[in-house]
Amino acid sequence: MTKTTDTTDSVGQVETKIQFGNVKGVYQVAAFVQGVPSAIDTFSATAKSSIASLTAQNSTTTDSVKTTNIPVVITAKDEDSLIVTQTPIVFKIVNAPDTLYRINKDTVMTDITGKATATLTFGKKSGPIVMSATSIDDATAHIPIPLTATPGIRCKDLQYIR
Repeated sequence: MTKTTDTTDSVGQVETKIQFGNVKGVYQVAAFVQGVPSAIDTFSATAKSSIASLTAQNSTTTDSVKTTNIPVVITAKDEDSLIVTQTPIVFKIVNAPDTLYRINKDTVMTDITGKATATLTFGKKSGPIVMSATSIDDATAHIPIPLTATPGIRCKDLQYIR
């Protein structure tokens, strides 16, 4: 709260800003006049997630032959750079070299560290991939995640020359 005690203005009003932190939900708020037990007012306030940024922590290039599954991790933070927990993030494949690319979960909740992780399973072809992550609670929080699956060398593709 910006003020915990204050004097009323000329029309008997007092204003304060209440900040709930990074946990969404319904909060009960009480306002009262000290020394006057009958002068109390309570109300409910709902705190919603407001995500200022989503950042990705994954490697942008992966050998698609040696690795078939890679974790894609994002972190959700609010405008004060505090982590946002328990908010749903939607992962999506926007573009991939073939239709066999998959994500293990479309929607993932951020954990106590503000991270949401989805696993990308590669298809048969290598090349550029674009994934995206978007907050369900705050659609303005969106990040494209560019990746590249590079062709590796399989042992059976190697030739032995004497």
